[in-house]
Amino acid sequence: MAEESGREDKKLWLAGVGTALTLAAFFGIHNFSDLKAKLSGTGGAGATQSAAPVPKPAQSTPCLGLWCGQVHFLTSGIQFNGSCQSTGCPVSGTFANRGTVAGQASVTFTIQSGDSSGPRVGACTSPIPFAAKNGVVTASCTIYPSQTLTGNIHLTAEINNPFG
Repeated sequence: MAEESGREDKKLWLAGVGTALTLAAFFGIHNFSDLKAKLSGTGGAGATQSAAPVPKPAQSTPCLGLWCGQVHFLTSGIQFNGSCQSTGCPVSGTFANRGTVAGQASVTFTIQSGDSSGPRVGACTSPIPFAAKNGVVTASCTIYPSQTLTGNIHLTAEINNPFG
């Protein structure tokens, strides 16, 4: 029985030494000088100098916006490029990509007679050119009204953003 107890003590002692060596290796202690330096906190004469610190890999910021992984244009401004005549109404707009990726879309310009609640009298669709994230681009086209325009007219732009 005493012999069995001695074996158990040796197994326990070996397990303790193995654990200590594993922990030392995990914390970068490869010899007694390293251990002494780490315990004293001085870096000691026998301590080995480590190489320059390895920078952490860049972590991408998680996308928390409304348009994660999508192109999304917003209208910066729209205008008539000259007067409306029998040859049409030239229009243009500037559009900012506020999505998280580069891309393109399209825009439909519409003319309404009177104010924004008046009847639609013409429209045209134009591609919005490829733009980087936060890029601003211009799109234009010519609207050919379905009737003679008199009085006030109102211009709107509706962006057709891609989804997915």
